[in-house]
Amino acid sequence: MCLRELPLKVKSQLDIKPRAHLSFWRNLLGDSIHMLKNIFLIVLAISLLYTQKSFSASHSHLVNSSQEKTPIEHYNEALSAIESKNWHTAQHELQSLKVNFPENSYAQETPYLQAVCYYHLMDYKAANSLFDEYLSQKNKLKFYEETFAYKLAVANKYKAGMRKHLFNSERLPRWLPAKEEAIDIYDQIITAMPNHDMAAQSLLAKAEMLKDWQDYKESLDTLQTLIKRFSKHHLIPEGYNLIGEIYY
Repeated sequence: MCLRELPLKVKSQLDIKPRAHLSFWRNLLGDSIHMLKNIFLIVLAISLLYTQKSFSASHSHLVNSSQEKTPIEHYNEALSAIESKNWHTAQHELQSLKVNFPENSYAQETPYLQAVCYYHLMDYKAANSLFDEYLSQKNKLKFYEETFAYKLAVANKYKAGMRKHLFNSERLPRWLPAKEEAIDIYDQIITAMPNHDMAAQSLLAKAEMLKDWQDYKESLDTLQTLIKRFSKHHLIPEGYNLIGEIYY
């Protein structure tokens, strides 16, 4: 018996079955996506809560464990750890100094030294924030030029594709691009050290990024600044090559 010879009621049931199956799988897929979203939000909330509790416990531990040490002892032990490239130990000593003796003269250098530790631990977001904290001090800065050298290295990492942590949490994966942060750092260097070699490097790097984003006018303006300000710099040929690439 062919399908055309079946009663109308039976044919209708046969037509409905595939549609019912399709609707079932669509609903199942929708429910699964919704469930995965909820699981992600729960995991995220737990991670953030755990991070907050860990910070509180760590802060309390720093206060209690540092009562027997003087500021200079914290500082010297931190420097010794940095020399040995024991970044976590150095970070602990510096944070203890910062928390327990915030007004001490040794504490003024802690943001820079902490930033160095975070840089070598590959937490570039935290490093850059601490470098900015160090630069915001009104006193004469011992590591002024070194700070911008590190910031340039951070910007170059971001330019090369290094990503930042989701929600700026160390416990979450590095998913977010940070190339806009690279531009911000380059601009900061160009403004703060306009005639320094680092400014020339920053101008060229910024122009390359703007070209990649197809912002050709801004890229050309940046290259013109590089050429006018550093007419004899060894990066000038690269600047002219980049101009040629934009036009041709």
